[in-house]
Amino acid sequence: MKYISVINRRLLFAFCISILLAGCSIYDDLDPCPGYKLTLKVVNAEGDDITEAVPGDVPNASLFIFDEKGNYLETRTLDQDFIAGRREIVLNGYSADAKLTVVAWGNIDDADKTTVTKSLKTAVDLKVTINRTTDPEDASKTDMATSADDLYFGSLEVIRASVGDGITVNDTIVVRPRTGEIHIETEGLQYAINARTLKADDPMCNFYLNRTLDSYNYKGETIGDSVYYNPAGDWGTSTIGKEWYTPKNHRLCPGEKMDVTLNLNKQLLGRKESDQIDDPITVEPGQLKYVLIQFGEDGLISGVKVSVRPWGVVKEEHEL
Repeated sequence: MKYISVINRRLLFAFCISILLAGCSIYDDLDPCPGYKLTLKVVNAEGDDITEAVPGDVPNASLFIFDEKGNYLETRTLDQDFIAGRREIVLNGYSADAKLTVVAWGNIDDADKTTVTKSLKTAVDLKVTINRTTDPEDASKTDMATSADDLYFGSLEVIRASVGDGITVNDTIVVRPRTGEIHIETEGLQYAINARTLKADDPMCNFYLNRTLDSYNYKGETIGDSVYYNPAGDWGTSTIGKEWYTPKNHRLCPGEKMDVTLNLNKQLLGRKESDQIDDPITVEPGQLKYVLIQFGEDGLISGVKVSVRPWGVVKEEHEL
C-alpha cells in the first residue's frame, strides 16, 4: 500500500507538470498563457524611428483596447521612460483566441488643449477633440480652436497565433503625427497700412486660418465641426516698415483648401485661398508650412508663397 501511494504521488506530480506545459492549448478559459506582448514605436512624417529621441516627441501615450466587435475593454497609459525604453506592453487576462484592436494616441493628456471621450462603450465612441478658445476680436464667436497638441496616432489589430506550444505573438504599434504646424509672416504690410491710413503699431493685428475640422475618430480620421485658428503674432521690421509674423509655429489639425486672413484693427486687409501657383493652402500631418503673405504697393495682397520647412523649427530671430 505504501508503494502504491508513492506511485500515485508521482503520477499526480507528472499530471500537474503536463498541465503547466500544455498551458493555453488545454485550458484556454483559465488563461494560463502569457499575455499579448506589444511595443510602441514612434516615427516622424518621413517614417524615421524617433522612439528613443531625447526629449521625446511623445512623452505619454494612451492605448484604447477593443474586442473584435469594437466593444471597449480597457485603457493603458504609458510614460516617456516606458516608450523610450521600448518596454513590452503585456495585455494579459484575455483568452487565447481573442482578437483585439489597440488604438494608440500620443500626447492627449493636456485637458486645456484636447478633450477625449470619457465614457467609452465602443470604438465608435472614441473621439479626440481640439478645445475652443476666445476670439481676440469677437468673444461671442465659439468656433475658434486652440493651438493643438502634437498628436500622434496608430492602431493595430492583434490576433494571437496558434498557441499549442504556449507561444504568443509579439507586435509593434506604430504611431505617426496627426497634426501639422504653420508659420506665417507678411511682406510689404506697410503698403496695406499706408493705403488705409492705419497705425502700424496697433496691437489688434491677427492672422486667421479657416476651414479645418476639430476632432479625430478611432481611425485617426478628422471629423467634427469646422473651426478656425488664430496663430499668435507679433511685430517685426523690414526695409520698408512694420511686418506681422508668428514668433512660434502654430500647431493645428490637417486641413485642405484652407484660407489665410489678415486683419488689422479689426479691418480685413486681405484673404487668400491659394498659393503662388494657384494650389490650395493645406496643412499636412508632420509638416511645417511656411506661408508668406505679400502685399503690393496698392495695399492689396499680391500673392501667397507656401513652402515646406523642417519640422519643429522655431525662428529665434525674425528676418524679413
